[in-house]
Amino acid sequence: MGTGASSTLKDATQDELKTLVNSLPKEDVSKLSRAIELLDSRPRGVQQMCSQHSTLRFDASRAVPKKVMIEILEGLRSVPSSANTQPWTIVVVQGDKKAQLAAELVAKLDANDAGTSEYADLPSAMIPRMEKAVNEYRKDQQATLEGTKSAIASAPLHVLVTAPVGPCLKEEPPVDGVYLDMGSAMTAISMCAQDLGLGVHCDFAVAKYGSVYKEVLGDEFPEDHFVICGISLGYGHDPQP
Repeated sequence: MGTGASSTLKDATQDELKTLVNSLPKEDVSKLSRAIELLDSRPRGVQQMCSQHSTLRFDASRAVPKKVMIEILEGLRSVPSSANTQPWTIVVVQGDKKAQLAAELVAKLDANDAGTSEYADLPSAMIPRMEKAVNEYRKDQQATLEGTKSAIASAPLHVLVTAPVGPCLKEEPPVDGVYLDMGSAMTAISMCAQDLGLGVHCDFAVAKYGSVYKEVLGDEFPEDHFVICGISLGYGHDPQP
């Protein structure tokens, strides 16, 4: 194979790749197979994981082992937070309760229910770079919403990330550092999950449906907390940038 092959292989069709492989000597085919195996088995770097952070379809029939979820939560314990306060409370929802929660959240999204978010996700005034990014996002907002509904419905696990009401909503001024810690927590959960071979979808759109979480989870919803984000987790396909 010539030195220019790597620059053209990514654009090749399936038939072109098949023709190329069939034209190789048997020894080269063996070497190529081994190289592909090594590529598939190597640890994914942080940059690659960050660029593939949104899984839209999960294999609902494939359960996530308890030990895998424990590893993710153990990783979260090591994340830096303000004075090591670790203000987040995480609830892992699975089984019938997850199915009920997913059905009610998707129904709210289908109905375009405005809900009630406890925090603003966008500033009223944005610098040009932010405004451009938001405008681009809104062009594909319906497709994004459909992806969110697909992820929520198909993922075997739904991870609820909550923050304490007091420092965020009652103190004056609010302790904004808690929100910074929440971002660190969500990033850590996502990175740990991907490192363990799981797909991830951060469901920011459901933060406004705190009443649904409280109704479905009952006493399992953390007292004096509010919803920051839901995260769909499972073995899946189609990671999106």
